[in-house]
Amino acid sequence: MCGRTSCHLPTDVLTRACAYQDRQGQQRLPEWRHPDKYCPSYNNSPQSYSPVLLSRLHFEKGADSSERVIAPMRWGLIPSWFKEGDPSKLQFSTSNCRSDTIMEKPSFKVPLGKGRRCVVLADGFYEWQRCQRTSQRQPYFIYFPQIKTEKVSSSALTVNI
Repeated sequence: MCGRTSCHLPTDVLTRACAYQDRQGQQRLPEWRHPDKYCPSYNNSPQSYSPVLLSRLHFEKGADSSERVIAPMRWGLIPSWFKEGDPSKLQFSTSNCRSDTIMEKPSFKVPLGKGRRCVVLADGFYEWQRCQRTSQRQPYFIYFPQIKTEKVSSSALTVNI
C-alpha cells in the first residue's frame, strides 16, 4: 500500500458505491457508523481517519457477517502484542505491507487469520518518483477514471459516481 490516499467523495456517493447483496440476494446499502468523523480529503496520510467497509460482525457479536458497515477508522495496524487502551500511544506505526510477504509476517498473518480485515475506501493514491537531476521527489496521483452512472442491478438502485 502507498503512503497517501485520496477519498474526497461525499458519504451518500460512497454508500451507493459500496452497494452489496446480502445472504438472501437482496441489494443493500451499508450503514454508516460515526459519519461525523469522515472528512473528505485529497490527501489522507497514515494515522488519519479514512472510511473503510467491513462486516457488521466487527461491531456486533452474533450479527449477520454478510451485512456491511462503513466507518471512518484510523489508518494503521495495531499489533496484537500492544496492550495499551489508547492506540495513539503506540510508538511506531505499521501501515504498509507487501502482498507477496503478507502471510509470512506475524503482524499481518495473525489478524488476517482471525478475519480482521477491511476494505479501505479510496478514489486514488499517490506514488512518488525521484527526479534524476535533483534529490526532489515528484508525486503522481494514480486513479481509475470514473463513469458517471452505473446500474447496480435491474432494480431501481443505481450508483452515481
